[in-house]
Amino acid sequence: MIEFTNKNFFDSMKKINLWAVLILSSICLFMSSCQEDEIEGCTDSTANNYDPDATVDDNSCEFGLVIEDIEIDGVTYSSMSGNIDEDLDLDSETIWLLDGTVTVEDGAKLTIEEGTTISSNPNDGTDYLVIAAGGDMDAQGSEDAPIVFTSVVEEAGSFGGLIINGNAATNTGGDDTGSCDTGSYGGATANDNSGVYRYIRVEYGGACSAEGTSAGIVFNGVGENTTVNYIQAYRSAGDGIAINGGTVNVRHAVATNVEDDGFDFINGWRGNGQFWVGVHNDATVGSDTGIESENNADDVEATLHTRPKISNVTLLGMDDGSTGNQAVRLASGTKGSFYNFIVVGYPLGVVIEGDACIEHYDTEEDLTFSHSIVSTSNSPFGVLNSANEVVENDFVTDPMNFNNETYNPLLNEDNGYEGSVSDGARDPEGLGEWFDAGDYKGAVRTLEDWTANWTRMD
Repeated sequence: MIEFTNKNFFDSMKKINLWAVLILSSICLFMSSCQEDEIEGCTDSTANNYDPDATVDDNSCEFGLVIEDIEIDGVTYSSMSGNIDEDLDLDSETIWLLDGTVTVEDGAKLTIEEGTTISSNPNDGTDYLVIAAGGDMDAQGSEDAPIVFTSVVEEAGSFGGLIINGNAATNTGGDDTGSCDTGSYGGATANDNSGVYRYIRVEYGGACSAEGTSAGIVFNGVGENTTVNYIQAYRSAGDGIAINGGTVNVRHAVATNVEDDGFDFINGWRGNGQFWVGVHNDATVGSDTGIESENNADDVEATLHTRPKISNVTLLGMDDGSTGNQAVRLASGTKGSFYNFIVVGYPLGVVIEGDACIEHYDTEEDLTFSHSIVSTSNSPFGVLNSANEVVENDFVTDPMNFNNETYNPLLNEDNGYEGSVSDGARDPEGLGEWFDAGDYKGAVRTLEDWTANWTRMD
């Protein structure tokens, strides 16, 4: 039998046992502490009630649309948050409010009654209404009862905007995502249909323009079977109406006192436009161009060129001191046909910019601006090559060669944009069956003001 009699040995074993007890006790206390700090809640970031502080999911996550009444400054709103994943009707008797990004998902349809108002509250974050690719919206206002998107804070950028995403092609190579996380778009369906948009006014949009191109109304890869007629962007912090690729056609459109471009299209838009009005008559607003058309800012030769056909446009501008303050900018390799314009008030008129655009202009059929009146305080027509050098070609030196004139047509002195000129106009019906009769220059004929009643022009 072996006996252990070494006192030091037993003392060492006692110390080891003591340390083991202390360590186990610490672990137990730590585990107990962790368990006490567990926070139950919804841990799915895509859910309406996502709790970023939750550590344990309690199966409480809510998806789909949530509607609840809230009160702001004594007014009761029906606040909408989450996604619309089934058909939904909004009536005009209810005052609706967006809480965050509300998306009409693929396969769902949102119907909005004429005269309905949908507001944004910038005090709780940026709000958008997004129509996802495959989603549908039937929003048919009227002249006397338009559908209005606005904000409880009446200033530019207090609302994100109305974003329509479609499945038509762009020239970016795919994987298109809207600015400010407003969804993906693009595809190969030229005749895609995203719904009906008629007599709609969007006020104070462009909330995240500092983070990327934004606008009051954005069409991303939207197809030609979508109906767009009588829309306005009013006092957007970004562009007024932006079109990114696609084939959508836009008739009767207005952009008023926006802080970037009135109408901006890029990345392969190949649709039509007719009867457009751009108004910049507030000197406190530092606007940019009335119309900016680009092919692709990163690749001017990108195939599936931006190539719209646009007729009957009136652009009323002013010199606000900003460097980009001009009526029309044709740049970054764009193509297109532009007819029957009236431009007044801008310091600079129509500028063709870059070697690629000059080449398209030289072929005449690829890039044309003609049968128009451009009355500006400085240069009505200009051409800059890619080195930013002035080019003196016949577009500048002989505008009459393209039936372009530079006199002041003296439009309505009350609103500045009503009035047209028939002499020297081109009949737009020859551009395709989509176009209405309009063999006059300008967008609004005298005593036929289609902007009356449903727009804001201040």
